[in-house]
Amino acid sequence: MATPLFYVLITLLTAGSIAVGVIRNRRFRGHELRHQAFARQHHLRLAFASPKDFTLFGRHRGYPLR
Repeated sequence: MATPLFYVLITLLTAGSIAVGVIRNRRFRGHELRHQAFARQHHLRLAFASPKDFTLFGRHRGYPLR
């Protein structure tokens, strides 16, 4: 039979893994935004970005691409 300590442990592990995922996603998004800003400032194209990422309602979102 499972003890209350087991449930506490499972809850903490689940909450911890969710927190780690949220933090990593935020950090990744921050790096991604910095890369995009740098590329926009220097009129560069991001090698890993798909053209679909830069369209909004079918219109280009203001990247002056070379």
